Amino acid sequence: MEGNMDKYSVELKGNDLIITLDNQETRNALSSGLIRKINDSITGLLRDNTPLRSIIYTHNGPVFSSGDDLNELQAFNDDKTAVKNMFEDFNFLLSFNYSGEIPTIAHLKGGAIGGGVGLAMSCQYMAIEENCYFRRNYPASLSVVT
Repeated sequence: MEGNMDKYSVELKGNDLIITLDNQETRNALSSGLIRKINDSITGLLRDNTPLRSIIYTHNGPVFSSGDDLNELQAFNDDKTAVKNMFEDFNFLLSFNYSGEIPTIAHLKGGAIGGGVGLAMSCQYMAIEENCYFRRNYPASLSVVT
């Protein structure tokens, strides 16, 4: 299941890849479709041997990211495969950012919540403007089983 509101942009400026989250209606929630599209953008450029100096994550609106798309997770219901795929894709993105293969930068002009904190913290560098905040909170109905 893909979110139908995966609003973002990918721009190659020189050798810098700029990924802008731009879905203010969901406070830049990270849907499975959005995560997959970001992964595909990065891996596609690497596969094409595009020289990248850095990957910069930024956002429009007051929130960098509100984290996982909880409406989508709830809609997955008992589809364990969909949930597993979503978290594997997110883990791939975080692991790539953290690997240092290409320097990654999170530019925050507002809050990062839940998985948005994870995305920002997976980057090697953060440029944080004055009104930023970080919040890790999860609803009681969301349980994590290992």
